[in-house]
Amino acid sequence: MTDNSQEQSQIFFPLKEVNFKGCTLIIPSVSVGNVGQLCSDLLIHSLQCEKVGYLWHSAILPVVGVDPFKVSSPDLALPAEVFYSESRKLVVLQLRSSILKRLRKLFLNELIKWIKSCGISQVAVLTGSCNEERIDAQINSEPFRYLVTSEVYPELAETLRSKGWTALERRFQFPALSKIDNQAESTESTGQIVIPGGGFAKRLLALCSANNLPCAVLIKFCSEGDNIPDALFMTSKLNDWLKMMDSGLKSFVFPPSWSHLFGNPPPKQLY
Repeated sequence: MTDNSQEQSQIFFPLKEVNFKGCTLIIPSVSVGNVGQLCSDLLIHSLQCEKVGYLWHSAILPVVGVDPFKVSSPDLALPAEVFYSESRKLVVLQLRSSILKRLRKLFLNELIKWIKSCGISQVAVLTGSCNEERIDAQINSEPFRYLVTSEVYPELAETLRSKGWTALERRFQFPALSKIDNQAESTESTGQIVIPGGGFAKRLLALCSANNLPCAVLIKFCSEGDNIPDALFMTSKLNDWLKMMDSGLKSFVFPPSWSHLFGNPPPKQLY
């Protein structure tokens, strides 16, 4: 832990002594398709991250479930859990519940305070965006975009740009099909940043920028349904950036909870 334990205790409740200084923090935004959350579970299970604590805040809707990573485990899954891989300097905040809209700003401000007190080096926000809201340029290209606090850390923007990724286009109008500005990362660009169905991703990016925290938002265009392929795609992109798994897709291990995403198979008596 850091010296700011009093500030941390307002939102973070550790299960053991840990030091997050210099780590990358991965946060899923509760969004269309739950892509960020699926990606987080895949990372936690594949990298065998250890649960080291949880967050509590009045903005987080209460929920409880069975352990998603161990069959027949007596442990419970809580709405906001923190996992840690010391060897990879990686922290994953898994959100299994929605954030109340009227308290979202308060929660994100407290979250930023905790991130800064931990000494986190950079933040990656994972989110989905509605397929049906894409503009022509997004339909005719890879269904993936990113945003980054380039005005704070231009080297991070250059790292992602060098991978051939496309920054999210700005729009002059929304909701409406409109012209776009390709200079999406420039603070002087006209238009607005729009992530339909993206949850709090845009707001968290703005807060990181205001607090001088390097942050990248990874966005996968998707629809509701079987979003496992979207999660695999997103995790591959994240791994391409952070180099967490040497073997890429071959290293992914599906968590046991994925076998229950759509419930039990229909009874044979129906047919």
